[in-house]
This record gives sequence, structure tokens and C-alpha cells, in this order.
Amino acid sequence: MQKEVIKSFIHEVVEDFENILIQELNENSEQFPYTNACVEFIIHLANQGITISLDAFDQEIIDHVYRELITVLGN
Repeated sequence: MQKEVIKSFIHEVVEDFENILIQELNENSEQFPYTNACVEFIIHLANQGITISLDAFDQEIIDHVYRELITVLGN
């Protein structure tokens, strides 16, 4: 029972974070150059029938994306 409550609670928190990040990316996209570059690259490949995820990127790029998004959550 406790595990399910924890899982549900975490899901709700993460969903709120997701909504905050999406809104911020839509409203202030210029502040997220690494995130936007990754998204555009993924979209470009998807349009050619190629599917990749964040795992396909170099760790340094992923670190930059995380830092960009963490700054949003820190505010």
C-alpha cells in the first residue's frame, strides 16, 4: 500500500514539474539553447522516420539540458 501511495505522489509531483517546464520552454525558448537544439534534432530525425531518445546524446549535452531545466524548477 505504501509503495503505491509513494508512486502516485511522485507521479503527481513529476507531472506538475513537466507542465511547468513545458510552459517555460514555450514562453522563453531562447533561454534553453541546448534543450531546443536536442528537441529540434529529434524532430528532424523523426520526420525522416528515425527515432532516438535523450540517451543518444553525449553526456555533456545531457548535462547542459539538465542544468537548463533545473534552473526553471529552482525558480
